[in-house]
Amino acid sequence: MKVNCIIILGLFLAIAVLFAGCTGSESGITQPVPQETPVATPAPVVPVETIAEVTQVPVDAIWDQPVTEPPADISVSITVQKDQVFDTIIATFNGGFGQSLVSAIQVRVITSDGRDEIQPLGSNTGDNIQFVGTSQEDEVMVAVWYMNGDSYKISDQVLGFQPVVS
Repeated sequence: MKVNCIIILGLFLAIAVLFAGCTGSESGITQPVPQETPVATPAPVVPVETIAEVTQVPVDAIWDQPVTEPPADISVSITVQKDQVFDTIIATFNGGFGQSLVSAIQVRVITSDGRDEIQPLGSNTGDNIQFVGTSQEDEVMVAVWYMNGDSYKISDQVLGFQPVVS
């Protein structure tokens, strides 16, 4: 029985040593494993080809342009009226196919007494703005800018004095 115990104890010890393996270094202190530090690689420079430039009208120059209607699929409607009693000029946005493509609308009024005023008009149906007009002829211009960079002067009217007939 002593021999059996020694054999079993020897096998147990051999299995324990086999599973334990080598876990340390010669000095007994484990050294960290060096890892490579990633290096940022600069993006390659790609030459840019010049594409035909779209001519955009500067904001102030739009007023000197002739009246031009945008294509039918992006058209919008703006009504301009003059109240003959109070001389108030009212511009109202009526919507249109291009309503969701509008980036800005401006209305400019040049009154007969020399005042020059520009106001932005909202692009929601029913949005309106008012100007103080005169009892004489006042010029009203409307310009629309679209998200694609195109712009159009869509209206240029002279709203004149209409005598009240009694």
